Amino acid sequence: MPVVVAALLLYAAFASVFFFSYGLPSLNGEIPQQMYADTLTYETAALNWGEENELVAIDGNYLGPVTVLALFDHNRILVHAFNLILLVVSVAVALSRLEVNRTVFLLAFLSSPLLLFSTIGVNKEIFLVPLSLFLAVYMREQRLRWLLLSLVFAVLARWQLMVFVVALYMVNLPFNPLRGRRFRLLIMLLAAITVAYPILASGLLEAVEAISIEGGMQESGSASGIYPLMQSIQRSYGYFLVVVPKALQLLFGYLTRFSLEGISEDFWNAFVIMSQSAHNLLLLVLCLVLRKRRLANDMFFLICMFSIIFATTPVFGPRYFFPVGIWLALWLAQTTEAKADGARTMQPPLGTGASHA
Repeated sequence: MPVVVAALLLYAAFASVFFFSYGLPSLNGEIPQQMYADTLTYETAALNWGEENELVAIDGNYLGPVTVLALFDHNRILVHAFNLILLVVSVAVALSRLEVNRTVFLLAFLSSPLLLFSTIGVNKEIFLVPLSLFLAVYMREQRLRWLLLSLVFAVLARWQLMVFVVALYMVNLPFNPLRGRRFRLLIMLLAAITVAYPILASGLLEAVEAISIEGGMQESGSASGIYPLMQSIQRSYGYFLVVVPKALQLLFGYLTRFSLEGISEDFWNAFVIMSQSAHNLLLLVLCLVLRKRRLANDMFFLICMFSIIFATTPVFGPRYFFPVGIWLALWLAQTTEAKADGARTMQPPLGTGASHA
């Protein structure tokens, strides 16, 4: 672990140099490149927050960013320091509990472009780091405290992630008839979403759908016009037909629009998100080549379940799939897969009998 901590501190030092050289000047408007996504939106919202505003709503979640800004009195340097501390602590804690090749994981994880840029200002993506890592620990240890920690960060990031955390808990309940039958569970989950989404789109999720339809017109260029079409199929009980291509487009979609001109015009999407798409693709290819694709593997299962639930998003937002990149890094770094698979054949599936304390 001393080597892990040293590597994380070295990364934090590099991220701080990057922050003062480029990140802070970008936030201050001193350079033209936008090296953040919604940071200024959150800062403006926090400054003008009133009783009529909702921190958590169906079509938005400001709880995490507003809380961080209030905690550090809108000081951008302190927010950056908080992001780094959260990153270093959550990775160090998780790696002390997980059986992975730490060098491989750190190389795969810390090379994420989105991770570096998420350390700059207030954002939601930084909360996805402890969320994803602690869910991985929960899947290994089956202890409720890791799930509750994940739930806290889910609340701070996006309310939709709370649904995923709760669903994961229900998967592991002793009385769940599908416990241990992961393929059947995923098929039933896909079928349920396929039927339920068109109903929710005209009810509970109507506001989100309205935003997505309007945004789809603006994003059609970045999504090549395919994403809005798939969303239309999804609203017509066809989600099972588009879940895979939607998930792949959210992971790699920006690779199709690489151009030097695009980088100068839209640095965040055309460089940061495009680079993250390339990173995701590289990790996925390495995992598919080097790792066995079995649902008994917790990381592979997390990726599949998350993709089925969150490929429903009507908004073309590749940042939402950041947890998949983290789980790909863990999957690639696993060193005891064969041992773990053998242990599952000797024990009840999905941690039956394990403590939930």
